[in-house]
Amino acid sequence: SITKKSGRIDMGFSNTSGNTETLKTRLDGEVSYRKGENRFVLGFLLNQGEAEGVKNENNSLSRFKYDRFLTEKWYTFLALSMEEDEFKDINLRSTVGLGLGRQFIDSSLTQLSVEISGNYVSSDFINENDTDYSASSWTLNFHRKLPSWRARIFHRNSGVIGITEDDKLFIRSQTGLRFPIRKNLSATGQFDIDWDKTPATGRDSMDRKTVFSIGYRW
Repeated sequence: SITKKSGRIDMGFSNTSGNTETLKTRLDGEVSYRKGENRFVLGFLLNQGEAEGVKNENNSLSRFKYDRFLTEKWYTFLALSMEEDEFKDINLRSTVGLGLGRQFIDSSLTQLSVEISGNYVSSDFINENDTDYSASSWTLNFHRKLPSWRARIFHRNSGVIGITEDDKLFIRSQTGLRFPIRKNLSATGQFDIDWDKTPATGRDSMDRKTVFSIGYRW
């Protein structure tokens, strides 16, 4: 039977002093384990930031997914994610989904998978009225080694849209390049986009972030 395991943890840090005092930290990781037809994936993301001693970023995202392979490429899955974001007015947004995925490519050079699911979303806001609704979602995962650059390109795009309330739509995207430093150490540069069609009052719909980090993978 197939046995595969992998993991990574990346840490980014920036500090500016002088006319402007800023401090930003980021922790990002994922662990995957597959045994036979069963695969478990655990991921997390944490961002903290302040400027002139005043907090201006405080958010986290954790997700768990269980895959059950039906064939070599097709699988069903159960997914759970929990998000907190003080500056988006999100105290806790929980999403539970059941869906179908296809692992189009899974080689040492390239990995590509696409997933669709039905979801239940429960949002507890700090100031706004809480919401609960049914939704559908998609996720695209792509990784590709670039041997000539000794690097790896990656792209992940996921979105959730309300089934009867189409104003409930949020999309998250991460795109970047990862370069090996030595052995299991690597450097990563990536660009993240978070977009919410109906943000809380006084908040922007889109957050953009350029991230540079050092990571360890196994």
